[in-house]
Amino acid sequence: MSGCEKLSRRDFLKIVGVGAGALITRPQETQRERGKNLLGHDSLEVLSVEERPGIVRLDQTPVVCYPLREDYFLSSTKPTEVWTLGGVDTSYSKIFTLRTPDGGRIKVAPLHHTTGVKTLPLAILEEAETGLSFIDRLREPDIADFSMIGEYYPNKQHNLLEAGAQFLRYQIGNGRFLRGNSYSTMGILDIAADREFRYGEINRVQVRGAGVCGFATTLAHALSQTDTRIDERQEHSYWSTYWVGPLDPRISLDNDAAIGRISGVDTDFRWTPQQDFYISIDASLAIRGPRQTDALGDANSRLLITLSLTRERPNLEEQLAKIARIKEDYDSYNRGSSPSAIIQEGRLLESYQPGESDYYEKLYRSVRKEEDRSGFEEELAHDRLIKDILAVQVLVERYVREYPYEVYWARYEKTLGDYIRESTWYANLEAATKTSLECGLDNLDQQNWRFPTQITQCVAWVIFLSSLERATSPLNISGWDIDYARDMVPEELRGGLGPDEIHRWPTAPHFISTERLEDFEPGDLFVTQTVPYDQGAGHVGAIVAKKQIDGKTALLISDANRGFDGKVRLFKVDESNKYAIFGRPSVNWVGIRRGSV
Repeated sequence: MSGCEKLSRRDFLKIVGVGAGALITRPQETQRERGKNLLGHDSLEVLSVEERPGIVRLDQTPVVCYPLREDYFLSSTKPTEVWTLGGVDTSYSKIFTLRTPDGGRIKVAPLHHTTGVKTLPLAILEEAETGLSFIDRLREPDIADFSMIGEYYPNKQHNLLEAGAQFLRYQIGNGRFLRGNSYSTMGILDIAADREFRYGEINRVQVRGAGVCGFATTLAHALSQTDTRIDERQEHSYWSTYWVGPLDPRISLDNDAAIGRISGVDTDFRWTPQQDFYISIDASLAIRGPRQTDALGDANSRLLITLSLTRERPNLEEQLAKIARIKEDYDSYNRGSSPSAIIQEGRLLESYQPGESDYYEKLYRSVRKEEDRSGFEEELAHDRLIKDILAVQVLVERYVREYPYEVYWARYEKTLGDYIRESTWYANLEAATKTSLECGLDNLDQQNWRFPTQITQCVAWVIFLSSLERATSPLNISGWDIDYARDMVPEELRGGLGPDEIHRWPTAPHFISTERLEDFEPGDLFVTQTVPYDQGAGHVGAIVAKKQIDGKTALLISDANRGFDGKVRLFKVDESNKYAIFGRPSVNWVGIRRGSV
C-alpha cells in the first residue's frame, strides 16, 4: 500500500467534511494517496455475512460506488468513486464483517437499490482501528424498504423527485394506503394532467413524466417484500430495464415496472396491499458535474430516493418540503447559482481510475466474488475439462504479468501458445491430447496477433477447449468461415425463434434459440448478438457443467475476453444473472450443440 500513513478519525472526518471546493474538482494528490489507504489495510478476510435487512442514515457516511458493466463485472474503463450521499436514509440487505491482517475489523453494507446506470454502492459502516463508526445510525425496517440511486439528465431527476412528492401529497390528502384497496400508480401521479412533471425522452420521443418508471420499480421492489397483491405490472424492454445491485437477492426483471402514456396508451403499475401502511419518502441529490443548461442533456447529479413502508404516520409534510427544496435548489444550480447547502450534503470525495486504487479493488474483491462457482465444488475438483480451464486460467494471468503486450510487441518475445507448451500442466498431458491441442494453441496465437491488447479471444478460447477433446468439450469451430462471434449465428436465427424452436442445420451442429437455462447442456456453445445484428462483434462461450442448486437450474460457463480484457473466466449462471450474462430478448440467446438432434 505504498507505506502511506493511516488516517486518524479526525483526518478522515476532515476529508468527509470538505466544502464546496471538493464538489466537482479533482482531489489533491495528498488526499488521493490517503484515499488509497483510507482504512489502513491492504488485504481483507470475510468473517461473516449478516443476512438481515436494515436502514442506515447516510450522514457523512462514506459510500464507495463501483462502476459495473452490463454483465455486472467491474468496469475496467470507468472510475471508482467515494461519495457522501447526504443526510438521507437508505436500505441494505446484508452486512459484511471483514478482518484485516493485523486483526482489525471493518463492517460494510452494499446498498440495495434500483439503478439504470449499473453500480455497486458499498457503505463503510465501521472501522474499529481508526474509531470510524456509523453503527449507531442503523435501524431495522418497520415493514419494508427499498432505495434507488440514479445518475440521469436534469428533467428525469426532477420527475423522479416529483413522483415522490405526488405520493406524499396523496397521503396527506387521503391518509394511509388501506388493506384491500387497489391503487393505481398512474392515478396517483396523474401525469396526464398539467402538474409539475417535465418532458423527458423515451426512444428519442419527448414524453411528459419520462423517468418515473424508476420510482415505480423501486416501489415494486419495496412491495415485493410484503404480501401485497400485484394487479398490473409490465416490464420494460431489455434495453431500458431498471436493475438492482448484484449483491441483492432480487437481481431479476420480476419487479421492473414500466408506467406512463406513450402514443395515447397508458401503462400502469397497480397493486392491492394486504395490510395498512404509509410510504415514507426520503431523498438526497448530490452534484457530480458542471451545470447542465440542456435539461435533456448529460447527467450532472446523483439522486438517492428511499421508500419505506411504515405502520405509523411519518412527517409527510416535512418530507414534501425537503423534496421541494431539493428541486428548487437543483434548478437554481443549473441556472447558474452557487450550490446550496442541501445539494452539498452529498458530494464526491475521491475518484480513482481503474488500477489507481489497489485498496478499493481489494475491498470490492473481498465482498463480491465475481466468478461465483458455489454449488459446483465436486465438478471443480474432479471434472477434467474444468480442471484444465482452472490451470490455463492461471497460466494466462501469469503470462500477462511476465510478458505485458508493450514488451511483447517491442521484442517479439514468447507467444502465449509457447508459454503454455512450457508449463507443467502441458507436460502432464497425454501425447494424444498434446497433438489435438495444437489447433487450439495456434488459434490463441493467431487471434492475439489481431488484437495484441486482448491476449485471449473468445472464439480462440472455445476452439482451445474443443481441442482438448474432453467429454464436455464444445464443438470445434476452427474451420468455420467467420470474422466475429456473431457470424456463427445462422441468418434464420438473427430475428429470433420461439423459446422452444430448434433449427436443424444441414451439417453436424444444431442451433437452439431459448430463454431457458434448462435447454442448455454441457458441451454447448452460447453466442450473444447485438441488436441490431450488424453492431458489435458478439460473444461466444462454452457451457461446461449443469446441475440443480436449491431446486433451480444453474450452469457453469467458461469464456474469454468478456469486456475486451483478454481474461479467461469460469463462473456460475443462474436465474439471478442470466439476463446480465446472456442478454435479453431471446434473439440474444443462441446455443450451438454438437451432433444432430
